[in-house]
Amino acid sequence: MEVAKTILKRLGIKEVDGVLTQFGSLIPGLKAKRFDMITAGMYVTPERAKEVDFANPDYSIAEAIAVKKGNPKNIKSYEDIKKNKSAMIGVMGGAAEQKYLTASGVSTRQIKIFNDNPSALSALESGRVDVITMTGPSLKAVLDASKSNKVEKVEDFKQPMIDGKSVRSYGASVFRKGDDDFKEAFNKELEKMKTKRRIAQNLEKIWIYRR
Repeated sequence: MEVAKTILKRLGIKEVDGVLTQFGSLIPGLKAKRFDMITAGMYVTPERAKEVDFANPDYSIAEAIAVKKGNPKNIKSYEDIKKNKSAMIGVMGGAAEQKYLTASGVSTRQIKIFNDNPSALSALESGRVDVITMTGPSLKAVLDASKSNKVEKVEDFKQPMIDGKSVRSYGASVFRKGDDDFKEAFNKELEKMKTKRRIAQNLEKIWIYRR
């Protein structure tokens, strides 16, 4: 959001009103013109690109997991979840991790869907799931905000590979199809920021909760 706000200001848009929306409702809301763009750190995927247009990527990020303190089920990868049929994993609805899990062979019966990442963390704390997954910055954000002493990040988590390829993802702001002038103006300023290394300064302020 900080990167987008900086760019919009440079485009002469001084006031930006945020609309609190569940992640799975972002694209439908954009298409219905309830808001004008999405700045929720959404991953660029072929499926989403059929419905909306993405700006140039402004970040790349890896996955992460958290477990109960002490990691009682010794989960260090999606493969470990696949092998342990009793393990339940929590993930935010509409997030890319849901697809990564099923592509890694994790049974849909082992996957519990939540409206947002804090809800998934709450389920982990209460024992309703054994592990939760999201991006690294998202996990850091929810753990820092909760200050929970019941859970921990798995530091030696093995990044998932799908069909022999890393799932490291790229995120970008999102526009309605047809808003080409807006998107191109945004991209132009974004590339200027990249050249001047201003994105790194802005990213230090960001808690990325969505994918």
